[in-house]
Amino acid sequence: MKYLSFLLFFCAQGLMAQNPTWFETGTSWSYNYQIWGPIFGETRIATFEITEEVELNGQLCAKMEVVGEPENPFVCMSAAPNYYFYTSNDSVFYATDYDSIFRLAYNFNAGQGDTWEFSTPVEVPGEGEAPVDTFLVTVLSVSNAEIGGQMRKVMELEYENISTVMTSSPQFFEATAYEQVGAMETFFIPFPQSGYDWVCDGEILVVLQCFESPSLSYVNPEFGSCVLSSVDRNRELALDIFPNPSNGRFNIGNSYNETRQFRILTLSGQEVYTAAVLPGISEINVEGLASGMYLLQTQSIDGQRTGKLVIE
Repeated sequence: MKYLSFLLFFCAQGLMAQNPTWFETGTSWSYNYQIWGPIFGETRIATFEITEEVELNGQLCAKMEVVGEPENPFVCMSAAPNYYFYTSNDSVFYATDYDSIFRLAYNFNAGQGDTWEFSTPVEVPGEGEAPVDTFLVTVLSVSNAEIGGQMRKVMELEYENISTVMTSSPQFFEATAYEQVGAMETFFIPFPQSGYDWVCDGEILVVLQCFESPSLSYVNPEFGSCVLSSVDRNRELALDIFPNPSNGRFNIGNSYNETRQFRILTLSGQEVYTAAVLPGISEINVEGLASGMYLLQTQSIDGQRTGKLVIE
């Protein structure tokens, strides 16, 4: 019996040792993000950490939990913490407390043009059984880059929503994923926005601020450290947008005395439109953009102005 217990322990340790650099206990990710709502424009940091090795559905895996408050900082994501990960042959699989089925997140064996399916249940309160959002992931390019003084594989990925049940998740988006670190301009896994036919007032512009593991440390040069600066804490000024929601034609009000640049971004931070903003009221026409929620930004004389636009 002692021999059997030792053998099981040895096999379990061997399974986790396939790729120990991905999810070693103590590894942490800290994300800089902004939130909508009454405290519009406030910048915060959310930290997630690998706290222990556990067994879930017969699979030995690493448990990722939120460090500190709130318990779920990213309320708009389709998958809430806690998260569970394991790797096999350079592929990363995940599960959650809500849905304990392990699903493929990344395939770092893939080459340019290769595809895989990424799926995630979308929990919608009061709607009964959760639909599953499924995306066809296409590898646009594969390269290597230095991060934290070490070389890591980098994949540029395109996500196309191929779900049979429509939710408010985007139809297309892109993400950049780094080996061991995950996505840079969103959470570790680029989970889509949650919900049916509604827009989530929550986090936007999620960016990895720093990463720490026993084998690799990284601080995003955009921030320079793992803490919020006084500049980060400054709230942005609201941008007047009307009508909102719109069909792609809308106006923005401003008090400028000169022409200024204006841009539209996806919630992951990808710029999709830029134009000049004239003094007074400017009409914008972006009828070619897909339905969903976007972030609008322009620079005013008293600081950056930001707003959100819903295109139906």
